[in-house]
Amino acid sequence: MKFFTALLLAAALSADGFGVGLAYGIRKIKVSFFSILLIIFCAVLAMTFSLIFGQLIAGFIPYHLTSFFGGSILVLFGFWQLLEGLKKYKDNPVLLTIKLKTFGLVLQIIREPENADMDRSGDINYKEALLLGIALNIDVAGVGLGAAMAGYSFILIPFVTIGLFFALYLGLIIGKKSITGFIGKKGYIIPGLVLMLLGLINYIR
Repeated sequence: MKFFTALLLAAALSADGFGVGLAYGIRKIKVSFFSILLIIFCAVLAMTFSLIFGQLIAGFIPYHLTSFFGGSILVLFGFWQLLEGLKKYKDNPVLLTIKLKTFGLVLQIIREPENADMDRSGDINYKEALLLGIALNIDVAGVGLGAAMAGYSFILIPFVTIGLFFALYLGLIIGKKSITGFIGKKGYIIPGLVLMLLGLINYIR
């Protein structure tokens, strides 16, 4: 059961990577293998530190409550992803503007992935890949925290790493071939629903 839910969790966390790859593929923006590795490296760091931190927090919480708190975090992040997925298909999506330039850029990358190509060169350099990696893995860090408290182990790290790698590549390939007709709003709301479901499972375990 744990193995299966870990796979579902990794798949849900890889959905943003697929969306980014799709956006870049459609716009013919090149993402080098090295840039993808940088993004994956950010995912590994985010998941590792969040799992460690989550396990430390779990050590101070009564055992019977850790699944509840961990599940609650998964539900909250799932709900947030669900809302983000619904916003992606509004006619005039409003970007959140924050005066802190770096943070504002990260938020723009999340809502409009092509904005990561800051110099409009048509490809993603290592600096842009690093910023994109941070943006993509905000969810990974938060979900990793909840997952650790819910009892998931470090086995999540290779699952998320491999899942994100293939999701990015698959998105790029599909985007370049413009085979996007089958991907609708459901492709962006399903990951949020999966995270919420996994969180709710922890309530009844």
